[in-house]
Amino acid sequence: RSQARLVIVTFSAMPPRAKKRRKVYMGPDQAYVIPKQTKSNRAARAKRAAELINLSQTSGDGDNSSRCYDLDDSDQSSDSNEDEISNQSSDSNEDEITSGVTSDEQATSDGDNESDDTSEHEELFHDSCTSEDGLASGDTSGSSETGETASSGGGESEQGDPDLTTSGEDESDFKIFEELCSGPPIPGQDSTRGHVLLLILAYVVSAGLSWTQTEGLLRLVNTLFGVFVAPKSKFLFRKVWKQSQQGMVDFHFFCDRCSKPLMVCKTPLQDKKARCSQCKTLYGAEEMVSNGTFFIIFNLRKQCHDLVKNCRKALWDNLEKIAQRSRDIFTDLADGDLVNQARQQFGCAMEDLTASFSTDGSPVFKSSKNSMWPIHVMLNELPPILRWKNLLLGGIWFGKKKPVMSLFLDGFVEQFRRIGAIKWVCHKNGRALESKVYAVCCIADAPARAAVLNRKQFNGYYGCLWCYHKGTLVDGTLKYPYSSSVTERTHRGVLQDVKAAVMTGTTKHGMYGPSPIARLQGFDLVWGIVPDYMHCVLEGVAKQLTELWFTSTGAPFYIGNQMAAVDCRLAMIRPPNLFARATRSVRERALWKAKEWRYWMVYYAMPCLHSILPHHYLAHFTHLCQAVFLLLQKSVHRDDIQAAEGLLARFLQQVSALYGQGAETSNMHLLMHLPKSVMQLGPLWASSMFPFESANGALLRLVTAAKGVPLQVAERWAMKHALARFGEMTNLPANFDQLFRMFLNIQNDSEDGVLGVPQEVSLTAAVHSLLECHFGQVPTLERHLRTRVVGFEIHSREYTRPKKTCTQFVKMRDGTYCEIQAIYKTVRTGEIFLVCKSLILEDFGTGSVKYLHKCIVPPNEENLVLFSSDQIECICVFIELEDESYLCDMPNFYEKE
Repeated sequence: RSQARLVIVTFSAMPPRAKKRRKVYMGPDQAYVIPKQTKSNRAARAKRAAELINLSQTSGDGDNSSRCYDLDDSDQSSDSNEDEISNQSSDSNEDEITSGVTSDEQATSDGDNESDDTSEHEELFHDSCTSEDGLASGDTSGSSETGETASSGGGESEQGDPDLTTSGEDESDFKIFEELCSGPPIPGQDSTRGHVLLLILAYVVSAGLSWTQTEGLLRLVNTLFGVFVAPKSKFLFRKVWKQSQQGMVDFHFFCDRCSKPLMVCKTPLQDKKARCSQCKTLYGAEEMVSNGTFFIIFNLRKQCHDLVKNCRKALWDNLEKIAQRSRDIFTDLADGDLVNQARQQFGCAMEDLTASFSTDGSPVFKSSKNSMWPIHVMLNELPPILRWKNLLLGGIWFGKKKPVMSLFLDGFVEQFRRIGAIKWVCHKNGRALESKVYAVCCIADAPARAAVLNRKQFNGYYGCLWCYHKGTLVDGTLKYPYSSSVTERTHRGVLQDVKAAVMTGTTKHGMYGPSPIARLQGFDLVWGIVPDYMHCVLEGVAKQLTELWFTSTGAPFYIGNQMAAVDCRLAMIRPPNLFARATRSVRERALWKAKEWRYWMVYYAMPCLHSILPHHYLAHFTHLCQAVFLLLQKSVHRDDIQAAEGLLARFLQQVSALYGQGAETSNMHLLMHLPKSVMQLGPLWASSMFPFESANGALLRLVTAAKGVPLQVAERWAMKHALARFGEMTNLPANFDQLFRMFLNIQNDSEDGVLGVPQEVSLTAAVHSLLECHFGQVPTLERHLRTRVVGFEIHSREYTRPKKTCTQFVKMRDGTYCEIQAIYKTVRTGEIFLVCKSLILEDFGTGSVKYLHKCIVPPNEENLVLFSSDQIECICVFIELEDESYLCDMPNFYEKE
């Protein structure tokens, strides 16, 4: 203890000049001076690196050996992490970018990317040294890829017009592939190495193989052939789309401390650094990738060009249909008043296009808080099914926190504005077309909508995006009591609110400040945002009411004690084969997907709750079901919108009286905005989140490891893009083409016609009389159990194989509802006729629902009628319960599974 005191006294008595020197930080305006020792160390390291490179070039690897870079290399020293090895002189060591300004020294290259003797496609099959990371891999040893320019303008590196020709960044990839496909055939085969490579690429993409599994597949193929018909390693295999990936991906880096943008650059990322203009922190690109302080923006111009080129026939045909449609009928998103007004405002030609975009977070791992936020883009003028299958990827944000939307959307908006005019050729007349692309619609759930618009969420005052309803506090929670006199927002009003919020530093009518999407030309900040019915209606109101019915013990609408009876009815339902999921117990409703909530609300709930839920509550619920059905139709007339508006008003007026003020949630309030949203942007199905949620799931399936998730997704997306390009330009042999289509689940356009082998024909007296009455003399017939009509498979009552589905009830064009008894095909003409039983229908009898009917199937062979297969209008949902049967119309067939 005394020694300790002595030490303290001695330390305090030390003269000032003997104290330990402290670090002195730079002042705000003080210039940074590199110490001489640091310059000397850097020069020494550069000299050693040059010696090592010269040594490797003379060690027998030749000019075709590749430099290996790894963004996650843990064996590098701390010095090499701070100051990357460079071949530049010591005078140009200060490679920095301050506030996103490009340093000229980063644009200088150390050498030319050339090889002497071996062609590039030979190198693809025989080279042995490449990088583990596809994003950072270099070329041959004769080149230094540190010359890639980092740019604050998005790293735009395309030269010329990429609409008519492929950009120079990925031209070499396709040139190599063309040489492989046109090269000599494999011994004993009529196929080339390019064909084999395409099949392997298709299988890797479809099966989602990891790189280890891919390497095993490559070795297996080469071993079976006995020669190198495929790249010998995964590294060489990933070189196939390397240049294409560099042209597709931009890295956007930002400061971890103050969230300021730093720089935008492409791969490779070695020797690229940036200094934050606010906190003066110096970052290296590889360091920021490791820390996750970056996001990725994809080249939308290139993706749009390729999509329009590949789908030009379907696109032009649909553009002609859109131009001929009535303005009083809304058949798709492109028919909306908002889209037509935007076209008129900018003087758009028929070939000009509009786009919708969406962003939403998806958890990547169950044991981690990390989530991925992609931005998807959809071309609205493509036919619905085609555009849902061909969404473009605009960007990816990955991390434990939600994205900084001001940064993320700013990068996306800048990239979208670079799309410009897409050049393509009409397949009918060969006319050269130029299509401009305008963003008109944003589709997102409630939290994402608030983040995108930089405003309060639904649980804050003025949380509604479409009107100035302030909201009322009920038991500590904000609610939205129904009011028919709420003022709607306008685009100009939102801009004024944003300006007021910026000037005062406080919120104004829920707005925090400006949003980057306001810079999208022609975008409406009110009705350009969709109140998505998937979240608002299905997972919102329908789920909320169902929870109230089964959990509100003691309430007059409580039916939780009859849950077993409801489950029993659900188990009896056999939906059509268009439905992806069979019915599940109400007890498992917490696990129901949005599609199951759609089935429940539109089809199952009313029959299952009939005589169980009190009459006036069920009648109230039918107002919502009928209104949503009208807005979900294949074609919505303005009269349907007015009818739906009245039904929703009646529904909302009674919510408080039936369920209390606590039930007037934001989702309930959004119901009043659905009719106008349909008028602005088409039917509810055309602007729902379903295709985007499906695309999010597809992106998650691209992740095969826990490390470097956004890099994996970026490379796998570039790989899929390269596969599409390779497949488009390659004529495969017949056996290879069949396998290629099987891998990618490409189905030929199914022609209408009978399915399966013919059955024995035995006509009853009633059927014989029916056919004789129609034909005069019964022709030679084939009897079948199934047939395909308008792309949908239907079957007769005789087809007993399916146990959980029922697709034998249809509606004819003349309004007749039928059950198909038998399917016949005439041998001479090939016409298909259906022997049907006409059904007896009655109204449901409760509330406002018109599409649900009580159904009576006549016994024996009564009410037999004969129809041609082309007279079918739609398939119906037949629900047979213990004492009653029901028949439901389907609003549209776009939301099929």
